Amino acid sequence: MNTAERIKTVVTMPDIYEKYGFEPNRAGFIVCPFHREDTPSLGIYRGGTTWHCFGCGAGGSVIDFVMRLFSLSFRQAVVRIDNDFGLRLIPGKPDARKTVEIVKERRIQEQEAKRRQEQLDKLWKRYAIIDRFLSTHLPEEESGGDFGALLGELDRLWWRIEEMTQKRR
Repeated sequence: MNTAERIKTVVTMPDIYEKYGFEPNRAGFIVCPFHREDTPSLGIYRGGTTWHCFGCGAGGSVIDFVMRLFSLSFRQAVVRIDNDFGLRLIPGKPDARKTVEIVKERRIQEQEAKRRQEQLDKLWKRYAIIDRFLSTHLPEEESGGDFGALLGELDRLWWRIEEMTQKRR
């Protein structure tokens, strides 16, 4: 039996709930941490070894839950559970500090991606406003060079959008 299978037989979803601060209702459901909801829709099944959310459709094993909860790879989730529950199933595993560093690094990357997406959304919004304005006005209607300035800004916005989308690839 490999380490992941051993973890799945030793650690149950109620253990995960308790360790990571989830409080199930009387029916054993929790508010799903993977989507917005007001009513608990994530339940435990198969003797506490699997979970399923009726709101977003997510589900799986304790490892799948930890992967999604902390944005970890399969291997990182196995190491995290092994460390957090003191199972000592992985020889030569990184200590808890290393796991915390991995999680922090992943969160920083996610925050940076979110910031980039927000910035890109603002650029697209400004681009659409200028494009809509320019498409409904003739250059002769504008005075003081506003039309030309807006055309220049439109070009700069397009260049910036292109630059940001190329970095993602």
